[in-house]
Amino acid sequence: MRALLLLLIATASAMASVAILDTFDAPGANIRALAWADSHLYAVDSLSGTVYCLDPSDGSVVSQWSTGYLPNKATGMGATPLRIWISFVNNYIRYYTLSGTYQGSVNLCGS
Repeated sequence: MRALLLLLIATASAMASVAILDTFDAPGANIRALAWADSHLYAVDSLSGTVYCLDPSDGSVVSQWSTGYLPNKATGMGATPLRIWISFVNNYIRYYTLSGTYQGSVNLCGS
């Protein structure tokens, strides 16, 4: 069964209502995390290491790239205007350009 991605929109107020704008099938079978950058939704498949850049209007895959970091499974994802940050089970966060070029890593254990 494929997971569904939900796009939610909320106002800044804690009391604001939340509305589901759209739903669509996930691009991979093991989507672990989502991030928003440059008007696109990014999703990472934890088993294949594939990052998908999605068009939020219909869920179509705009581009995709590999983290190149298997067998370490992705556990989370974040974004800044110029980078995608992905955490892995081995306590590393690796960061990439929005087009998938590896830029570096941070060891969360301090070694």
